Amino acid sequence: YSQFEMEVNASAQPGPPPKASKYHVSRDVVLRLMSFTFLAAFCSLFVQIQSLLGSEGLFPVTETLEHSKHLSFWSFPTAVGLAKAATVDVWMDIMCLLGIVMSIVGVVGHATFTSVFSCWFLYLSFVTVGEQAFSFEWDMLLLEAGFLAALWAPMCSVPGKRGSPSLIVLVLLRFLLFKFLLMSGVSKLEGKASGSWHDLSELKNSLKIGSIPTPVAWYFYNLPSFLLHFAAGAVLVLELLCSFLVLSPFRIVRHSTAFLIVFFQIPSLLTVNSGFHSLILLALSSSLLDDSFWTWALRGHNWPGKDIEEGGDSGGGRERIPLMSVPLTAYGTGESSNDEGGGAEEEEGGERSRIAEAAWRVQGWGGVWDRINANA
Repeated sequence: YSQFEMEVNASAQPGPPPKASKYHVSRDVVLRLMSFTFLAAFCSLFVQIQSLLGSEGLFPVTETLEHSKHLSFWSFPTAVGLAKAATVDVWMDIMCLLGIVMSIVGVVGHATFTSVFSCWFLYLSFVTVGEQAFSFEWDMLLLEAGFLAALWAPMCSVPGKRGSPSLIVLVLLRFLLFKFLLMSGVSKLEGKASGSWHDLSELKNSLKIGSIPTPVAWYFYNLPSFLLHFAAGAVLVLELLCSFLVLSPFRIVRHSTAFLIVFFQIPSLLTVNSGFHSLILLALSSSLLDDSFWTWALRGHNWPGKDIEEGGDSGGGRERIPLMSVPLTAYGTGESSNDEGGGAEEEEGGERSRIAEAAWRVQGWGGVWDRINANA
């Protein structure tokens, strides 16, 4: 809410003014992006699961299950072992399809704890039995971010009963982003490719010999060398220094950091196939933005669930009253029961115009004058 809107609602309703929702839209964006990431993961897995973990695949899951049957569920968490050896291939296909369905539920805006946790546990089941085929950093990052997303998801998808986003989970999401950026930067300077990062030539090399480059990578590779060196240095600065800004208590700093992360992930999405690494970073970066940003970005356009002021932990909700649907009599600008002539009408008209002009400046809504005339 803007200050003007909160004042109008406070005047129109008895009792204390409603609390401004700070992360409802941000939570929805994070859950949609994480659900889309799970969707990409399960669709990719569905077309290659038999080649990887099938009975005739590279890492037959039946052998893994046989060697680990003495382990407890907490030591070896997987749902793949629920099927018999003769039907395990079909069961893994069914698990992939179930993950796709649960992911689509979240992508369309109905993500709940059940849907996101189901995606997380299904993917964890595959990682557990196919450790050799799921040893990439984006697999581990997806499990970490997916688990936190499940904790942040509402228990119910009904508007008004979704509950308030947990600030504890929000802090954990930001800390995960901070940890990943910092560890990524340190590994660049201390890892096997540290030499090429020290002389800032790594981007040139990765565009030439990187994993499954896209056609766009050729154009980036032919950019002037000083631009690629500058970009490599900027990546190191972002990961080693700007990563600490993720934990900043200042909104403008967090928003600026989110924009920087998104800006540097776009070339990665265009040039190399790094799994769903960039998608997860985009989702985690969205946790740095609060609803004040989305209010400015959407500029009055309806986001699903945006017109409902959600309650606290009890799940109760209260309907949000649009700014211009409140009669202006709440500000003493309506028609008076004691008409004292043209002078009073002109004074009321002038006051109404001043409030309408302020509303236009604060909200920037199109058609605001029609709303004012309807409520006057």
